[in-house]
Amino acid sequence: MEISLDKGLVFVCVPKCASTSIGHAIASDCDIHFSGPDRFKHLPYRQFVKLGLPSIFRGEKFTSFCVMREPIDWCFSWYRYRSRDEAKELGPDRYTGDMTFDEFMCQVMDASVSRRPKLLGRQKYYFLMPDGSVGVDRIFDFRRLDILRDFLSETLGKEVCFSHLNASPEGDFKLSDGTRSRLSEYLSGEICFYSRIQKNGVYRREVDGSAFR
Repeated sequence: MEISLDKGLVFVCVPKCASTSIGHAIASDCDIHFSGPDRFKHLPYRQFVKLGLPSIFRGEKFTSFCVMREPIDWCFSWYRYRSRDEAKELGPDRYTGDMTFDEFMCQVMDASVSRRPKLLGRQKYYFLMPDGSVGVDRIFDFRRLDILRDFLSETLGKEVCFSHLNASPEGDFKLSDGTRSRLSEYLSGEICFYSRIQKNGVYRREVDGSAFR
């Protein structure tokens, strides 16, 4: 998470959504940086609120934002990231280089919630509130980062550019028809919400409402 008190910005860093590149681009304009372990860098918005952090703006308006990726593509990005040789050192529960993407997703869907393999979460956990409503003010489409770039350039008063960092190795995106059908059902809420974001390249809570559907 990156916070700019002067510009009234809160960047909620969703994993595998260009958060490193975006964070680097705005770091010099931010006063507070959450780094280190993922639980700090990728602090969900609900935790930001629960910890009382909005109070640092002293009642002044601020805008929270994040990026969302097409849900199945997001899962594939995790699969590719965990297929790196370096991931072997994290343990067999995180390494995916010895299985296909289809096998990986079947394991994720078949596991109980308490024993979800590979520690794969859900994008929605980063921007939803405990009551299931959307808490983040703006959610940008990962495939239209030009819209986010323009928003940040205008807000920060300077030209913002994103570098390409933390690239994962290429992988095989193949899914059987049966697995794709199950996965579409498993991720149905996020797929439906992402389709709303795709229409204009950005979701605006004040315009589009806080319902997650």
